[in-house]
Amino acid sequence: MGVTLWAGPQAYALAERSKWHVDELYTCVFTLATVFTAFLFTFYTFVITAERGFLGRAKGSIYFRRTVHYTFVSIWVGAALCLATVPLLVAQPTPGPKDPWLFYVASWAGLTVWASASFVRAAYLFAIFAGHDGRE
Repeated sequence: MGVTLWAGPQAYALAERSKWHVDELYTCVFTLATVFTAFLFTFYTFVITAERGFLGRAKGSIYFRRTVHYTFVSIWVGAALCLATVPLLVAQPTPGPKDPWLFYVASWAGLTVWASASFVRAAYLFAIFAGHDGRE
């Protein structure tokens, strides 16, 4: 967020001069966020409802609770990112130094980084659980 507040106006000016399609960035982030969030919701549902095998035995562990917590947070952050991207898709702003959109775009950029890191963490934990064969 801070980088966008600091360098955003110059980056947008460069993008306009270079005829880059910044609006496509909004579309890509929206698409990725919806796919990631749907995947995590599916994983969350699967993990919560699993009663047999390794997942059933792991339900009481701190690792299971943390995985569920990280996944749940990631779902909410991804949903917030999807909703926050909609106004950008409609308005397609290219904010300058004093533009009111600058703070919104900077907040969106911070949320994008947070959602990406959150998804990676949840997906990594999912990979650990999916790769566990139940042998100790």
